[in-house]
Amino acid sequence: VIREFARVSAAKFGKSVLLLDADQHHPTQHLFFHIIPECGWQEVVRDNGPIEKALYQIGESRLFISPSSQNFTSNPSIFNSLLIDVFWKKLKQRFDLILVDSPPATTSTDGLAMSAKVDGIVLVVEAEKTRWPVAENIRDRIKRSGGNILGIVLNKRRYYIPNFIYKRL
Repeated sequence: VIREFARVSAAKFGKSVLLLDADQHHPTQHLFFHIIPECGWQEVVRDNGPIEKALYQIGESRLFISPSSQNFTSNPSIFNSLLIDVFWKKLKQRFDLILVDSPPATTSTDGLAMSAKVDGIVLVVEAEKTRWPVAENIRDRIKRSGGNILGIVLNKRRYYIPNFIYKRL
């Protein structure tokens, strides 16, 4: 969902867009774009280095990705360090739109740790798998963490009635 939103925002709206992969356990965004990262954003934060080291432009587009490090030990405290605030400030000066792909809140607290640092959160809920009490619990946890929920996306919805019948309804 976030990858397609990033691609459309860069291509159709002409915005400079950063897709930051914040899934420290299972980073995947670089794989989709066939990028072999030399440096991830965690190293830039840890070393207070130049953000350009962790930015990878997608072709000639205005879309960039910043992968999660392949060599960095998962460290949730990185989201609470003072250096992350400096990192965010640099990113906000460089990009029109910053999209963060975080792991599911049901499996990792990394997304919750970042929730107060970002302007807004779109909660993605898998249809027919995520129970409403679980979704409500995550919504409440995001709010308690200081996050601002912009909306909810229902993902992987199945259509049991054929499309031609839907058109007649």
